[in-house]
Order: sequence, then C-alpha cells, then structure tokens
Amino acid sequence: MKQGFARPTPERAPVVKPENIVLPTPLSVPPPEGKPWWLVVVGVLVVGLLVGMVGMTVASGSRLFLGAGAIFPIFMIGGVAMMMFGGRFGGQQQMSRPKLDAMRAQFMLMLDMLRETAQESADSMDANYRWFHPAPTTLAAAVGSSRMWERQPDGKDLNFGVVRVGSA
Repeated sequence: MKQGFARPTPERAPVVKPENIVLPTPLSVPPPEGKPWWLVVVGVLVVGLLVGMVGMTVASGSRLFLGAGAIFPIFMIGGVAMMMFGGRFGGQQQMSRPKLDAMRAQFMLMLDMLRETAQESADSMDANYRWFHPAPTTLAAAVGSSRMWERQPDGKDLNFGVVRVGSA
C-alpha cells in the first residue's frame, strides 16, 4: 500500500539582491612644482650683492647702517625670501593643502559608505549560500523539518539534484 504525504510549504530562502557598486576614481594629486633655475640664480646673485654691500660698508669704516642705508639690506633679504618661498603657500598651486585634505576626507567617507554596501551584499550572499548549502554537521537537524522536502523536481528549483561531495 502506497502512502502519500503533503509537502509542507517551504520556508523562504534569504534573498540576494544584486547591487552594482561603482568605485570612484581616486583623487589626482598635483605634482609639486619645482623652482625655475633662473629664480635660484637670481636669488644667489642678490644674496651675493647683499654680502658685497655689507662688506663694502664695513670695509669703508662705517660700522653702522644709518638712515635709508639700514632699510635697503632688509628689503633685499625680504625680496630674496619672497622670491624663494613665494609659491609655496598656495600662490601658484591649483589646490591648497586644506582643500586637498577636505576632498580626501570626503572621498574616504564615500569609500566607507561603499564598503558598508559591499559588506551588506556579501552578508546576504553568505546567508543565501548557507541556506542552500548548510554545514554537514547541521544536516541532521533538517530531518523531519519543513526544510526536508523543500527541493522539488519541477524545473523551478535550481538547487534540485545538486550533489555535495564529501558532506558525510
């Protein structure tokens, strides 16, 4: 005598929702600009003229710089300093250091959000995989449960007839 049984309604498997993650291109860091050779030559010449002027003043017997003569060497030193270091603090750069740091922080925040999305997708894929391919030690718990007969040979179940080698 043949006995039949009613298949219980199968439990719903965890759904894997496809997620397209587009990584943004990294920020391009502008290369540091070098000093033109003529600027270095002019700086060395001005420093040489300054040393020569101070040397001639001291050699002529005048031990003090008085009046406008005292301001001239200070202006020369200031001019050389501005020529040598003028472009270093954002004068000729396309992007200042604080602006570049702010853009990097924004880029890292975007990467953090994309990392969370990728982690959630990986977790859902892992849950789906573990649902259809449980660990061999947990298979005994499926006997007699609603999961025992959830796979059907009707062509809609892609996991029907999938053989797991080495699961015993």
